Amino acid sequence: MVQQKILDIEMKQAATLNSIAVSKTDSSIQHFQKHTQTKMTTTAQQVVIFDGQVEDLSVLLSGLLPGVTTHVLSPEQNGIDQITEILAQRPTASLTLVAHGFPGGLKLGTEYLELSTLDNYASQLRSWFDPSVVGQFNLLACNVAVGDAGAEFVEKLQAVSNAKVTASSRLVGNGYWPSVATEVFTPHTLQAYRFTLAWEVVGTPQFSAQVIETADLEVSGETPYVVYKNRNDTQLTISKFENNVWTSVGVPNVAAGGFALSTDVEFVNGTPYVAYLDANDGDTTKVIRFDGTNWVPVGNAVSSNGASSIDLETGSDGKLYVLYRDAAHGGRATLRVLDNNTWVPVGPEGFSLGPILQESGISQSDLKIGNDGTPYVVYNYTSGGVGNVVVQSFNTTTGWTTVGNTSFETGTVRFPNLAIQNGVPYVAYSDPNDGKKAYVQTFVNGNWTLVGSPVSTASAFSPDLEFDSAGIPYLVYPEAAAADRATVKKFVNGAWVDAGDFAFSTSAAPYTDVAISSSGIPYVLYRDETDGGGKSKITVERLPDNVVPDTIAPNLVSITRQTPSTETTDADTLVFQVAFSEDVQGVDAGDFALTDDDINVNLNVTAVNASLYNISVSGEDLEDFNGVIGLELAASPTITDLGTAPNSLSTVAPVTVQTYTLSNSDDDDDDGDDDDDDDGGGDGNGNGGTDDSLLTPFSGIDVVGLTRLGSSNTVQFQLTQGEITDVSEIVIFRTDAFGENDTELTRFSILQTDELPSSYSPVFTIDSSLISEGEFLQFAFIENGVTQFASLTTITNSEVSLTFDNGVQLTTSVVNESSTTNLLVNDAQSIDLTGLMGSLDVTFNVFREAADDNTVGFYVTETADGGVRDPLTNAILLPGDAGYKEAAIANRLDIELTGQNGQVSTFEASMTAGLQLGIFVIIDGADATTNDVVFSYGQANGGADHIRQLGDNTFGIEDQPALGDMDFDDLVVEFSIR
Repeated sequence: MVQQKILDIEMKQAATLNSIAVSKTDSSIQHFQKHTQTKMTTTAQQVVIFDGQVEDLSVLLSGLLPGVTTHVLSPEQNGIDQITEILAQRPTASLTLVAHGFPGGLKLGTEYLELSTLDNYASQLRSWFDPSVVGQFNLLACNVAVGDAGAEFVEKLQAVSNAKVTASSRLVGNGYWPSVATEVFTPHTLQAYRFTLAWEVVGTPQFSAQVIETADLEVSGETPYVVYKNRNDTQLTISKFENNVWTSVGVPNVAAGGFALSTDVEFVNGTPYVAYLDANDGDTTKVIRFDGTNWVPVGNAVSSNGASSIDLETGSDGKLYVLYRDAAHGGRATLRVLDNNTWVPVGPEGFSLGPILQESGISQSDLKIGNDGTPYVVYNYTSGGVGNVVVQSFNTTTGWTTVGNTSFETGTVRFPNLAIQNGVPYVAYSDPNDGKKAYVQTFVNGNWTLVGSPVSTASAFSPDLEFDSAGIPYLVYPEAAAADRATVKKFVNGAWVDAGDFAFSTSAAPYTDVAISSSGIPYVLYRDETDGGGKSKITVERLPDNVVPDTIAPNLVSITRQTPSTETTDADTLVFQVAFSEDVQGVDAGDFALTDDDINVNLNVTAVNASLYNISVSGEDLEDFNGVIGLELAASPTITDLGTAPNSLSTVAPVTVQTYTLSNSDDDDDDGDDDDDDDGGGDGNGNGGTDDSLLTPFSGIDVVGLTRLGSSNTVQFQLTQGEITDVSEIVIFRTDAFGENDTELTRFSILQTDELPSSYSPVFTIDSSLISEGEFLQFAFIENGVTQFASLTTITNSEVSLTFDNGVQLTTSVVNESSTTNLLVNDAQSIDLTGLMGSLDVTFNVFREAADDNTVGFYVTETADGGVRDPLTNAILLPGDAGYKEAAIANRLDIELTGQNGQVSTFEASMTAGLQLGIFVIIDGADATTNDVVFSYGQANGGADHIRQLGDNTFGIEDQPALGDMDFDDLVVEFSIR
């Protein structure tokens, strides 16, 4: 799809593509449209248009999400004219183009949309988008945003189209997709579509001044550093890539000796430290650091003469460790740590089980420090003339101990490389028992276990393993099946797949190294042998994910009447609804004013969602006013969008403006609410009982009969009054007409009301699958172990009041349950989105009543009992299984909910429909690797249920061990989907 070079398509294939016109719609999307504003209707139409020259169109077309409208352009006609014709009758709010790209443009049919043609097509581009909103314009095409030409093209395209443009500064496909692609394609499709994804050179290729012998790569934040030894003068050089150029970091003025790859760079709080073998001092191991001006020694010499195979590492506490092959102890391994500026041994010197082997100048040992400060080492060694490999860890009590089997492989592996992820060791290596292919093993349940199948297709020299912040492992190695070109694989969905192009380097690339930036961008260093003859210099490449900044200001789209809905009224409170072109923040009463400034009124703002707000107008002046009342923006509104660099509200006038005409001359309504009585029952939100529904209370036996459901399908409860002094439960029984033979139908928890927001009024809906017309229900309230049954009073035909002896009162009514009424399953064990479709906008309201600053998140489950897929072994782990915590966190969504104590916090997020989600809580922190975590499945907490359902789409959390005081209000989370 997305290669810069456009491939020829045979005429027969082109004709077939031209005949494809897929149009998918989904009536279920209507349940998101609770409001009839322009934005809510237009965003339901996601339009994706493919250029007919895109390869493997059938894969992409078959993998579209529901609710997407698609078209395929003829490759033989002007694509821009075709799009204009397609969208002429129905401009869209969201348009995605899938085509071949190049820096500063893309090809659509026979035409190029680029800087030189934008002015010619300006009016057509604007006509593609609904004028009442700021459209979203996504370009799934390669390299469009590359360089100055790309940046200028994107900026100008945003201006002429009045749409927010997203574009890539690299190739797209083959496992890499911008996030917007997940809004139109299924995850399987994005994984299955296999086309070129380019690595890009960082700076210039072969940037080292001399031919190099040894090099090491690290990334500090987003800045890559390289330390290398020049072959001719053996001088050590440290370079960093900053301001688009490689520059030297001071001048170390030291000559490095020893075997190849015997230098190493690490960082402590952003300060670079380098370990090397000093050629002027008998290859003594030394460490230096950069103080901002000069390179200065760190402590005394680490080793005596004759060290080799050095490895420098830092712990999470900033401690420095050096592992080396110690000639003074027969070539065995020694580990030292810097303590009070002195390098002291960790355990005995020469601790390894035998002498460390050496091969091809590459270290046969590796060191990593776990998050808890535990040192781990892997090494090849000889014992009795036989080669072995072992992993060991150090404990201050037990000393050096073997991790798992004495040897996790038969005989000696080649180039063992170690990584620690969430306290679990992983080892990458080249296996001489299988053609020297690259393998990865991990230590699970007391055994070493393969991670997937062999990583490489042929021999792999010195593989290097690193994890990104999401826990995804990356392995780099020279692929022998492709002339030893650099190749990177990552492990996703149970398989090793190419991260970028397979064998992407332009020449043979021995001695590869991978490091990953804080934002997840992988960098690869290799000795570039383009010049041949062993004259290798350093080249670094990366896989970037560039983001085009949002420069489009939000608009006020409409001001419409909400309550009452009629233009002429004598109501004493008026509610306007204002809609914005995108999600906004900072909306308050000071942002609005009445069109008649002689009237003194009170304005109150209530958010419906992040782009829709209700503005109520009330006050004594309104009660006697006659005339037209309208709402407008104040002189200097403080409203902005939600970008990282927020754009202020534009001054463009709303497309739709409605007003009220007040007529109070005949106002004889004593209560002033101008509302008609409604005997239809319900919850007051348009979901209530219908005229043809009927609830029949039998007061003598405290039973309610579901005499007639009519067009409704279930029963709902709402707390209307009363003080709850302790966590209580409402239990609903199915019974018979005599109030006997009770069986429990379901139950709900209700919290103490004095510690919750005044607006807390829980609603409980029984799943419609549990309810049938003609059944009889009985209701109990359990508080402090005391059970009370409700006294019943008819309110309307479809509404009954439930009153308990302690003064608590609920209302039960017949309602029509929708697919989003209550998505919590089994007392908040999971959130079930499997019945929904498309991308879901979710609003979370979080209330905190706890000293601990907890973080709530969600993770994808594979089975109804909470099973999660281990991303490394592809096995399904159930709650309570070893490794469940790590696997669940690895499947987490990018959503984190927190709260301020005693306050309500609101969060907006997007979720993908079709998933089933578990809930987890990080106790008093945000780091799941270091803090305690509890899950919505009690088995994962040793049987303790820390999360309870408190109402429709509402759950509460008890954050203390052993369930503490069991108040379940430490965090209360309410969510709604639109």
